Amino acid sequence: MNLVYYKNIDIIVEKMGKPIVKITKIDEKSTGESYRDKIVRFAGAFSDKDAEIIRKYATKLRKEAKIIPNR
Repeated sequence: MNLVYYKNIDIIVEKMGKPIVKITKIDEKSTGESYRDKIVRFAGAFSDKDAEIIRKYATKLRKEAKIIPNR
């Protein structure tokens, strides 16, 4: 997924030699979708309140994430 997101490379997943899935980056600017809209569209099971709680929690986790070096 890093290749898709950071290098804008589309990935085709094949099963038995036949393409079945394409992974491509979603450009929020061109779609006009917010993170909440994406959560609702892709998950479909969350209420607006739940989607907002998830967004806030994910933002908090990204800010607090630390890299732990291998020793």
